[in-house]
Amino acid sequence: MEFYLGILLGLVALIAIVWAFVRSRVGDEPHCRGCGFSLAGLTDPKVCPECGRSLSRRRAVVVGERRSRKKLVVVFLVLGGLSSALLWLDGANRRGFIPVNEYKPGWMLMHEAYLLDDQRASIATDEIIGRIMSGELPADYKGKLLSIALRRHAQTWRSFPDSQWGVITHAISRGEFSIEQCERVWDDVVQSVVLRVPESGVIRCYPGEVQEISWGINFRAGALGAVVFPLDISTEVHATDTDVAQSDVLGRVTVRGPIIQSVRTPSVPGLDPDRPDQLMVFHPSMPTQVGTYRGQIKGEMQCVMHIFGAYLPGMSQEDQDRLSQLSKSFEIPFTIEVVPYGTDGPPVVKPGLLADDPRDLLEFKVVRAWNAADGDGTPGVMYTLRTTQSMDPSVGLGGMLVFEQNGEEIRTTTDYAGHNKPFQSFMVLEGFIEGEVRVSYEYDEANASQHRRLMDRVLGGRVELGVFELPGVPDKPADP
Repeated sequence: MEFYLGILLGLVALIAIVWAFVRSRVGDEPHCRGCGFSLAGLTDPKVCPECGRSLSRRRAVVVGERRSRKKLVVVFLVLGGLSSALLWLDGANRRGFIPVNEYKPGWMLMHEAYLLDDQRASIATDEIIGRIMSGELPADYKGKLLSIALRRHAQTWRSFPDSQWGVITHAISRGEFSIEQCERVWDDVVQSVVLRVPESGVIRCYPGEVQEISWGINFRAGALGAVVFPLDISTEVHATDTDVAQSDVLGRVTVRGPIIQSVRTPSVPGLDPDRPDQLMVFHPSMPTQVGTYRGQIKGEMQCVMHIFGAYLPGMSQEDQDRLSQLSKSFEIPFTIEVVPYGTDGPPVVKPGLLADDPRDLLEFKVVRAWNAADGDGTPGVMYTLRTTQSMDPSVGLGGMLVFEQNGEEIRTTTDYAGHNKPFQSFMVLEGFIEGEVRVSYEYDEANASQHRRLMDRVLGGRVELGVFELPGVPDKPADP
């Protein structure tokens, strides 16, 4: 209470000091604005007889006399000092430096538990609980505190104090709640279910591409409700073809357990779609046919009291079973647009615009080249590929590595690890023989489209990467 009383006194002090300087003058006698000397009886004076200030300037003479400011200044200093002291005392109380709550009467603490913000209300609630347990407050305060917690919990526009979750939890465990009261608390625990990815509600992708889909649950601020209502969450992600109305399940997930986290949220609870308390993430493969699909997340949150009954030893098995029937179903719609490869590919940059010699843009190194240990094996090469410092950092790789020998070609897609970061891979060179193998990079629209989220632009054209020697087949060891 001292915090809000300090704020109130501070506002009164501020009003007093402002009023001291802006209130109107009294009387009709002219006065010098500079020194306040009365000019009554003087006939058209040019200068002030008291201070010598010129009276011919604009607004040099004022009508009326300003009343004394001393009283209001005193009021400002006294109230401002009290305000500062109360605000300091509030901070010391919250930090435990000066336990002011220990000296407050019980009725004041009860009012603070109901009226103040969640942090200060939690401190007041803890003090009340401590006094009830030590016998300093009568037993009926337990019921009064529970009543306050329930009334405050029903006010979903406010944040809810952490300590009062404990009041509700213990009341349920002692069997003091009716099923109807439990249902009301259940309804208030889960505030909303929101789609996180895709944020726009639309997934634009290529056939069969893996995409992230995530959604979150916003719980009531300070939700220690995990102890009260552990949840079993079952979720399915569906995609329905808008032309044939055929639905496919893209993914399923079930989470069981006390997933609600204890959080302290000073703002309005559960209304921030960017910060859900519990996040569920899918990585399903999208439909393989080009077209528009209706996506939908279908889920159910069910109370699993019968599994976690050990947390509530005071509740009968029958009541636990009844609470286990509490559930919330939800559906979150979104849209899936499957487009042909290349539709949303990054802009292509020609190698000649980035370097005089395009070979300076990429570095290809052979780690090991081998041929078969006998004539029936297959040759291959292990290599690293990276962009060099000469490459613009905004340009990435989205193409194919081409291995050529005697008119034959073998192609493989290039992975992109980031600017100037090498990635290592190997390639089986089936049909190649001992001798030189020429290597080059070649832009590929489909591969560039798949890697579009990793780069702003993509290297186009063809870049020669050099030649390496494929060894011959080693001789077989002679039979002993």
